[in-house]
Amino acid sequence: MLTARRAKQSNKLLFLYLHSSSSSNDFLSNVLCSTEVSAFLNQNFVLYAGSMKNSEAYKVASQLRAQSFPYCALLSIQSEIRAALLWSSNATSLPSMTPEAFIAILFDKLEHFDNQQLERDRVLSEAQQRRLEREIQDQEYQEALRRDQEQQQIEMFRKIEEQRQREELESVRKRAENKAERRRREVEHERNLREQKRQQLTAEPLGTNVVNVSIRLPNGSKTQRKFKDSEPLQKVFDFVDCQEMPSANDEEEDEFGPRQVKQFHLVSNFPRKVHTDRSQTLANLKLGKNIALIVEEIIAYDHEKS
Repeated sequence: MLTARRAKQSNKLLFLYLHSSSSSNDFLSNVLCSTEVSAFLNQNFVLYAGSMKNSEAYKVASQLRAQSFPYCALLSIQSEIRAALLWSSNATSLPSMTPEAFIAILFDKLEHFDNQQLERDRVLSEAQQRRLEREIQDQEYQEALRRDQEQQQIEMFRKIEEQRQREELESVRKRAENKAERRRREVEHERNLREQKRQQLTAEPLGTNVVNVSIRLPNGSKTQRKFKDSEPLQKVFDFVDCQEMPSANDEEEDEFGPRQVKQFHLVSNFPRKVHTDRSQTLANLKLGKNIALIVEEIIAYDHEKS
């Protein structure tokens, strides 16, 4: 609203008047249009008047929750989207006002607003003065400190920096040792788990109720094994757990080799399906006697790398 922008720029309050077709004209003709009120308004405020038939005035009334008309308000415009309502009155009290009483109300609000502005300016001025004084004191202190202690400080800072670098190098060395030890234990633990699961595998079955499961690992290699068609899918997961599966997403190898896949899905293609029900038998998968499955790694966020 251009009127609000003009009030902000001129540092004046916005006087707002809203009228509807059902409003009484007594206040408008007897008070608002009186010579003394009109002169007082034009001298001290930026004015906005609107009819409820106008879309902009209707929007303003909605924002101010004006429900009866005529409606008057004084607003302090703080920004293009913010305004403080200092005073308002509506059809309940406006028609009974005299021009003198109306001017007295506006004068009181205007005086209060001016006092607030003066107090705000005083506080800002004092704060600025204190800030300038602190800046001057700081500059004088820094200059004296530079003159009196420059060489001593340079030596002190050099020793502090040397100590910091030694501590940082020691910290890096310890972190590397701890990381290597954790990695060694991790690899050993994974190797032991694979060996335990290999020992728990039963012999490959023979006979007619047998399916041949071909499995493609994340690094592209393949393995296969026969299972009874009555066995649950969990048996296939157990078999995959026995395999060494370098992660395809591991960006670097260390002295212990590539990192292994920890979590994975078993997926069949054409159509693609992720098999999550490990209790389902291989026969119920309805993939035939020769089942082709793909191991898809589940990538977990690595806090240590971050």
